[in-house]
Amino acid sequence: MQTTKQQAKNRQRTGGTMKQPNATFPGRWLAGLSAGVVFAALGAAQGQAASEVPSAEFLGVPSFFDCTGGNYNVPTQYNLPSLVRVAGSLVVDGLGEVSSYDQEGSRTDLGTYNFNTGPFSVPSGTLFTATLITYAGPQPSEEEAYRSELVFECGTGTLVSLASGVPEPEEVPLLPHWALGALAALLGGAGAWRARRRAARA
Repeated sequence: MQTTKQQAKNRQRTGGTMKQPNATFPGRWLAGLSAGVVFAALGAAQGQAASEVPSAEFLGVPSFFDCTGGNYNVPTQYNLPSLVRVAGSLVVDGLGEVSSYDQEGSRTDLGTYNFNTGPFSVPSGTLFTATLITYAGPQPSEEEAYRSELVFECGTGTLVSLASGVPEPEEVPLLPHWALGALAALLGGAGAWRARRRAARA
């Protein structure tokens, strides 16, 4: 009859309940190297995706900046490798929106975005705000991919502000830690109460 120690040795020889050894140093090194390669590839892909965002970006004040309306051609850099929708609007302080125009297209060059308005008259120095939104595709339901906004003074052509970039995603409101803890305690108490009621009925 075999002893307990002999039985344990036999189980190890025949592949019984035997604990697997820890990974050796070369194994851990290769696993870490593989993970590093994967993360580097993911980072490169994300950077490439960010550089491929379609955009139409204002570059400065139009050469025509009269305060009586007309044709305002804003210098614009286009990076639209595929067909997308671009929407522009021009707002004059005290008057509101005086021009808006949506167009679909694909182009990658330096050009202008044209705002054609009817006649009006405002004092010199009135602020004009031009906004250009590039969408992710040609459909009206597409998400906003890029936004460029230009503010300048009519009459003087003074640049007030110029900002462009990818819109920030909307922040999802989250419960603070203490609220999450209180909610977890409340749900746990409700579950225990229902369990006790079921046990009492049984």
